[in-house]
Amino acid sequence: MKFFTSKSSFLEAIKFSSNFSSDNNFEKVLKNLYIKIDNKECKIYSSNGQVSSIYKIEDDIDVEEEGEVIVNAKKLITIIQSIVSDNFTLAKLDNQLIIKAGKMQTSLNLEEDVSYPEIEIDDSNFSVIDVDSFLFAKSIKKVIHSTSFQTTKSSISSAINFQKDPDDMNLWITGSDAIKLSSCYYQVNDTEDALKAKFNFSVNALSLSYVAAFLKDKDQLLLKISKKSDKVVLTNNKFVLYLRVENEPFPEFKKILNANQVVSSFVVDKDLISNNLQSLTGVLSLSDQGKNNADANFEILKNTLKISTNSFDIASYSSEFDISEFQGEAKDINLNPFYLQEHIKMFESKDIEFKLLLQSAISGCILKVCEKNNDQFKLKFVQILAPSSTN
Repeated sequence: MKFFTSKSSFLEAIKFSSNFSSDNNFEKVLKNLYIKIDNKECKIYSSNGQVSSIYKIEDDIDVEEEGEVIVNAKKLITIIQSIVSDNFTLAKLDNQLIIKAGKMQTSLNLEEDVSYPEIEIDDSNFSVIDVDSFLFAKSIKKVIHSTSFQTTKSSISSAINFQKDPDDMNLWITGSDAIKLSSCYYQVNDTEDALKAKFNFSVNALSLSYVAAFLKDKDQLLLKISKKSDKVVLTNNKFVLYLRVENEPFPEFKKILNANQVVSSFVVDKDLISNNLQSLTGVLSLSDQGKNNADANFEILKNTLKISTNSFDIASYSSEFDISEFQGEAKDINLNPFYLQEHIKMFESKDIEFKLLLQSAISGCILKVCEKNNDQFKLKFVQILAPSSTN
């Protein structure tokens, strides 16, 4: 095997692919990348058991000799990053990968006596939906903070859910850890497959965050699904991803979002509430109770929102500021201010609408937060936060 390529293209490829390699000591072969060269392209295979990836380099490559190697992902990235030249040659010699750039040459030992698992699946009979790469990536970035996304472990709270009903062109993308929920929805391209499609599946949020960070605005992104498969396929002109679907059912969040018994509602300036929450969380961060256990009181009055907290180990905090378009009852609720702050950061509009809704399913209230005139946006976005108490 021998080929010539550019540093930028190859480094992008192996960095993307390494996101889906494994750190599991019981699956040592999955710590590696499987690189396969034919006379036209380079394919880089990676997998962590939950997500498998095939990345293609077709343009910035000149193949002298076909072949394949299995090489440690992290070590290869370290070496390629250290290369000063814009281009270099990679060649297999005995059990080594030789990397040569100008007068510089280095080598990396290859894995011996191992074979890489077969990760490709036949998706020729899958339904295909054009999901718009820009809106897809934006949705993932907006909802991921409501998941336990720091882990690759299989869990519904660390997953992002995708839903679509037949005859409804809206794709719903939602994350929730049971305390907070964030949901985006937008219309997919009007095709026969999209019109008929009905699905409800969840996949690992951390893996999707890598995809969202990589996508370019004008990339075509296709979602391929089949009821007969435990995987969904996400693909564009550079990569194919096979994502394993979580077995655990996702909460029926639409019933919560559609709760229509409004106890109270108001509109507040985003910067105003953000600044107050910044001050409040700054004080609470001095406490030993931790972010997940933080609590603050929000008193909703006719023209004013009052925020306060008392702590045994730090000084108390209180502030108040104006709200507008108040309707309903004055209410007193307790919320985690760190979670509310995360919600507010995700909005882009100046005016944020708060609705305290009575939710019979949980015999209590939920706080629904969205941008005022949300329906005017191409990407609709709504968030939920469960108060710890309501008076």
